[in-house]
Amino acid sequence: MKAQHALGAVIVATLLPSAIPGYAKEAVYVPAAAGAVSVIDVATNAVEAIVQTNRADFIGLDAFAMAPDTTHAWVVDWYGTLARLDLQTTELSNQISIEAPGTVTQMVISPDATFAYLLTDAPEVVVVDLGAHQVVRTLSFNGASGLALSPDGSRLYVASTDIA
Repeated sequence: MKAQHALGAVIVATLLPSAIPGYAKEAVYVPAAAGAVSVIDVATNAVEAIVQTNRADFIGLDAFAMAPDTTHAWVVDWYGTLARLDLQTTELSNQISIEAPGTVTQMVISPDATFAYLLTDAPEVVVVDLGAHQVVRTLSFNGASGLALSPDGSRLYVASTDIA
């Protein structure tokens, strides 16, 4: 069984043990346009919880990445604000304005949770230092369409549709 959710052209789903209190089943976390994250039980394919961001001004989710410790996620809203979402309290914190051209379409978090790598439809990769709460680098790629980190976080792979 496979649970997916389409955000524009990007399919996002994160399969992990649930971080929701009292819910120990394996779950898929799916971001929704309304600024919420649905928690779907993989055994029943049922929505078991909805984690709603606690701020009315944090509208929509363009990108979502689970933190390595699975107690929180990093989310990017429609206005380019990166924020830490506590999955138990639904509190947003550590907000960082991402001033990059285009919309963020994908995000990965380093295994040590020190950096976020955001792919925009510009296409650019924006590197954010999560501890310093700032953009530290922006890289341009022709035809960039996906991101992946090596398991140890030492290498960032950028998929491209431009093979020329």
